[in-house]
Amino acid sequence: MKTHKRSNEWFEDDAFWRETFPFIFAEKRLAHADEMIGKVLKLAPVQGKAALDLCCGPGRFSIALAERGFSVTGVDRTKYLLQKARLRARAAKISVEWVQKDMRNFVRPGAYDFVLSMFRRLDILIFAKKMQSCSGMSSNRCDRAGHFS
Repeated sequence: MKTHKRSNEWFEDDAFWRETFPFIFAEKRLAHADEMIGKVLKLAPVQGKAALDLCCGPGRFSIALAERGFSVTGVDRTKYLLQKARLRARAAKISVEWVQKDMRNFVRPGAYDFVLSMFRRLDILIFAKKMQSCSGMSSNRCDRAGHFS
């Protein structure tokens, strides 16, 4: 797949994530991941156990899915957040495939039963138009069951 060169945006600044991590990903928020995943799975029952967590950050939802028996791939462009995710998964004795890549360029057609993107980004409205143009944003990632959450 051809990758387009994009201009840097605020979320691409690794220093931002290091500085704001304690506030955005406070332990109290991380602790609610399993409860939130339970609610998501009630809303969108999944057949199959292959899950993709886009913009996974420190892995809170990836780990919660893995604890429920899913085979999970967590994708995030930020090295710092993926390091946090690896540490948390190791501490929980959970296996997750961590991929450092911009979610806009990550595609594995037919590989997943369920795609999740849970981080409530401030840029969601800015991204809306760009996300629509992502090649295979939902169908290439979920064509087995068609779930995109």
